[in-house]
Amino acid sequence: MEDVAGVKVFKSDMFPRLHAWMKNFGEVPVIKDNVPHHDRVVELLKVRRQMPPPNP
Repeated sequence: MEDVAGVKVFKSDMFPRLHAWMKNFGEVPVIKDNVPHHDRVVELLKVRRQMPPPNP
């Protein structure tokens, strides 16, 4: 979401152990093989963010 909104939410230097855990978690084969490509997700979310909300 940081890449979509352009706002830094998570600072790795403030939470080094959490950052290390997230990086290691992303390297687990079952996770790595099933997470969509980052750039494609960012582009999709940017387009969706610009769309007007649906009418109820």
